[in-house]
Amino acid sequence: MEVEPKTISENEPRAVCYRCEKAKSVCVCGSIVPVNNKTGIYIIQHPRERGHSLGTVRFAKIGLTNTHIEVCGQHEVPGLAKALPPKTSFLFPGPNAVGLEDLAPHERPDNILMLDGTWNHAKIMLRNWPWLFDLPQLTCRPTQPSQYRIRREPRFECVSSIEAVVYALRCLEPELKGLDQLLEGFAKMIDTQVEYAQHSVPRPRKPKRSDSRRAIPRALESDGQNVVIVYAEFAAEIGNRNQELVSLSAVRPATGEVFHELVTPKNRSRVEPLLPLMGLDADFFVVARPAAEVEAAWQRFCKEGDVVLAWGKGTLSLLQSPPPQNRFLLKTIYCNLRRLRAGHLSDVITRENITAGPTPVPGRAGTRLANAIALFDYLVKLAACPASNPRGLQTHAKDALERVSGHQGYDHEDDKDPHLAIGKEGKISFGIG
Repeated sequence: MEVEPKTISENEPRAVCYRCEKAKSVCVCGSIVPVNNKTGIYIIQHPRERGHSLGTVRFAKIGLTNTHIEVCGQHEVPGLAKALPPKTSFLFPGPNAVGLEDLAPHERPDNILMLDGTWNHAKIMLRNWPWLFDLPQLTCRPTQPSQYRIRREPRFECVSSIEAVVYALRCLEPELKGLDQLLEGFAKMIDTQVEYAQHSVPRPRKPKRSDSRRAIPRALESDGQNVVIVYAEFAAEIGNRNQELVSLSAVRPATGEVFHELVTPKNRSRVEPLLPLMGLDADFFVVARPAAEVEAAWQRFCKEGDVVLAWGKGTLSLLQSPPPQNRFLLKTIYCNLRRLRAGHLSDVITRENITAGPTPVPGRAGTRLANAIALFDYLVKLAACPASNPRGLQTHAKDALERVSGHQGYDHEDDKDPHLAIGKEGKISFGIG
């Protein structure tokens, strides 16, 4: 591949793909085809690696359906060790590690845990979290050096994160297809970076966007006419990773358009006991529609150029429209803008002293949708006024919400119910149900 040198205008913004978090000119999404791995991949990522333009965990995040990523650095997330499922092994080249290729089929773990960061980061995390050494240790024994030519590895057996993941899955799931394409996408990223480094023209320096402005995706820096805020309600049993879609609700704040559909459950006995917690009654089963009809209704609701916002990943992973580059997480925007760990949506509403109003969407879904609308309004105002004191900033989404409902005030409901799995990372398709 040949890359022509390009002179970039001082005023020309650099378009970014918010799915792979790389510049659109070197976006890797098109080279990644999802792989349905059975072995769970759990990755603890150092915060400094999260936004690295050459980080390789993005390939696992986009390309492997059974992947879970937790970002934490020097201070561990409480309960992280206990959250790991049974039969989890630690992939790390320690002195007591067993080679993956030496495992008999009955010795293979159900899950793999690994660290993502520089080797210095890994040493710090190992020092701070001694419980990692209580896990069975596995290691890679590659037959060729890492293809990660642009970042130096300390030893021959040390490879990039995506190379380690692919190596592990080849050993644990020999029949799994599609892994070669992941590595091809990785190799393409490296080749493209090398070509750009050889042919690029230095970019003119210009004043950086303030931290507050950089936290807001450029797609949202408009009049907000194309913004849609969406919330999906799921039901799941504790310890059961299979989720049941219950409802899909959305509001277009600029116009007051509302989308609200209840979904006919596959497992009525799982959903019925949870209806009171969701603020729904037994009529739910009468008005609920098949998932295929709900998907078709959502497609009709969406318009060209819509930008969809949701608090949790579970909601965004469910949607087929609009395209991925037009979907954003409010949670991520908030964390980047405020430099805080978010917690639950209700925690953010309370912490930032945000005032929200009702929507015509019934039950808890309406409450959380109203919170999301108010949070979006808050973030846009906060980014526009970076010098203001965020903790003292009062924001009101009443104008948008009054267009939707015309009512005032509501009570916040608890956002921490353990019986409902909201916003899980697992992929959910409209095709179920």
